[in-house]
Amino acid sequence: MEKQKLSIIETIVTAVIALVVVQTFLEDFSVLMNWPLNVARVLVISGFCFDLFFTIEFLVRLYHSKYEKGPAHYFVHARGWVDFCASIPLLIFVS
Repeated sequence: MEKQKLSIIETIVTAVIALVVVQTFLEDFSVLMNWPLNVARVLVISGFCFDLFFTIEFLVRLYHSKYEKGPAHYFVHARGWVDFCASIPLLIFVS
């Protein structure tokens, strides 16, 4: 049962990654096409929500790792540093 839950969560994360690609394209395209300000505002807010989602995902994985092999193992060997670089700095500096 636990494996099935993890599979569902991984599927959701993968879907959100695909949505981020679309959102990023639309945000840049909206600037090029001079879309109305309210559309640009929605795209910026959605970008913030995606950044927040990935930050929370990183923090949950980091917290959960203390019950497995430890946060250091997750950060170094399980590529947690990639999750960190893709979440917290974006949330702080971009959003």
